Amino acid sequence: MQQPTKRVSWEALIVGVAALLAAAAGPQAVQAAPAAAAQCGLQRYASLDVVLGKNAAGLLLPVSIGGKSRWLALDTRYSVMSADAAASLGLHSQPLPQTMGTILRTGVQLTRYVTTTHLAFGALPYGRLDFLVLPPGASVLDTRASEVFPGIDPASIIGSIAISAFAHADLELDLSHGKLALYSPMHCPGQVVYWAQDYATIAFQRDVFGGLYFPTELAGQQIETTLSVSQSDASLDTTAARALYGLAPGSPGVAEQLDAAGDKGYFVPEMTLRLAGVPAINARVQLVSGPPGCQLQSQPDGMGYGNCGAVHPFGLGLRVLEGLHLYISTDENKMYVTAADAQ
Repeated sequence: MQQPTKRVSWEALIVGVAALLAAAAGPQAVQAAPAAAAQCGLQRYASLDVVLGKNAAGLLLPVSIGGKSRWLALDTRYSVMSADAAASLGLHSQPLPQTMGTILRTGVQLTRYVTTTHLAFGALPYGRLDFLVLPPGASVLDTRASEVFPGIDPASIIGSIAISAFAHADLELDLSHGKLALYSPMHCPGQVVYWAQDYATIAFQRDVFGGLYFPTELAGQQIETTLSVSQSDASLDTTAARALYGLAPGSPGVAEQLDAAGDKGYFVPEMTLRLAGVPAINARVQLVSGPPGCQLQSQPDGMGYGNCGAVHPFGLGLRVLEGLHLYISTDENKMYVTAADAQ
């Protein structure tokens, strides 16, 4: 029997890598802003025209590295770059410290990383960011870039950037209008939603990788949830699927269907998702492999895995996020959410 799709393309990644990839300067304009300049109004640093792939199979951000325009795919957890792209940009790779153990991506061992200090988003210089280097011939995306992003030169898609790389700034995500914006985190609490009168406020926490997680209600169960910005559909791991809903590949209510990349996977065609204050969402949910060695247990944000591997049982994929408008307030540890068409 075919195995459920893996949640991400990494296996056996240890916390030491998180320390490496967290060694990012962050948006320089944000770091340079003095605390005394705090004010109630929002200060926008960059607004990016992002590209959502066909069937929501990926999300591209326009960037500049050393003055050269390129694309990076937004990733749930990791920043990586192809070996060819690193060479073309004049970035020299270094070996990963031996203490970080073995890192595998779809069975291929990764042993090197590069550092760039010339990354920019629009007019906003970012500063230092480390990228794990893919070996020659390894694909940046799990899908065929030319099919998912028609009209964009695949060679210009040089890697991915983790959403946690923006942890020093506030982030607005408005996929229905193709926008991602970065703001100063210095503003009055709760005064960030400018596009609608009514909104939901959801407190979040950050895991060891800097990824945020929060509670949602899925089919009547409170469950620990993250933003799966590198996946098309919402995802539920098989451990939680069995324990909470009695679902497994081949069981009633689970269908074998094609995912956004055209590969076979196991899906629950429709599950009701509720975020506080947001109209209920009927989402297609893909079953993904559960984390080995982690025990599902009750957590403050619902059923989750505690501090085991910084993994979370449920993720909101790009199809769900396209129907929402989000503002992530970094210093408040709160996410402000409306429906995409809210006014």
